[in-house]
Amino acid sequence: VLSDLSAKEINYTPIELSAFLETMKQKGLPEVVINKMSGFLIDIKNNQEAVASFDLENKLGRKPTSLKQGLKVLFNL
Repeated sequence: VLSDLSAKEINYTPIELSAFLETMKQKGLPEVVINKMSGFLIDIKNNQEAVASFDLENKLGRKPTSLKQGLKVLFNL
């Protein structure tokens, strides 16, 4: 989706969790943020985020913003 929106090829390069965490530490992120991110990434790797639900839609009372629209806002595209 980023490639499509930016009209540039965006490649994904996987990184070892330990290297990612070290980079976050070097950038000065708080330990609580690093721990939360590492847990989230481990969950994704283990498919624990693969189940889709309508919980957010039900709470919002509307459909959530699409990935494409969210990235447009996030990256000002």
